[in-house]
Amino acid sequence: MTPDKKARIYFVSAIMGAIATLGLAATSIFGWPDFALGLFTGIILVSLAMILRRKLRDEYTQGLWQAGTSAAFIAVVILAIFGPVLLGFAHGLIDGFNDTANAAPPDFNGKYVGIGAILAFYAGFHIAWLRSAR
Repeated sequence: MTPDKKARIYFVSAIMGAIATLGLAATSIFGWPDFALGLFTGIILVSLAMILRRKLRDEYTQGLWQAGTSAAFIAVVILAIFGPVLLGFAHGLIDGFNDTANAAPPDFNGKYVGIGAILAFYAGFHIAWLRSAR
């Protein structure tokens, strides 16, 4: 397999994973059917499996991987510590607009940390990729 083909497989996997992560977030937010949840989760798993393959990486793609993992780690720390506070703050803002001050705020669910970490990984990966394209 040529290095150009390896790079193409790697970057297509990264793009598909980012799109599937946005779909997974939309599924969680809008309450789409379980079929969509399974579809997007499967695409993310295949994408991450392709990105994890060592023989598809060189120094450049290794740097992109490290940028993504750093962003994911920061997102996990922020969401784990400040997630409930941010959710309560957002709920308070929405209550102020809707005039439903007596409604209980939703519980902070751990799935938000996972989705946020994957979303931050792909955001960090693509930001580093776009910054290096200059």
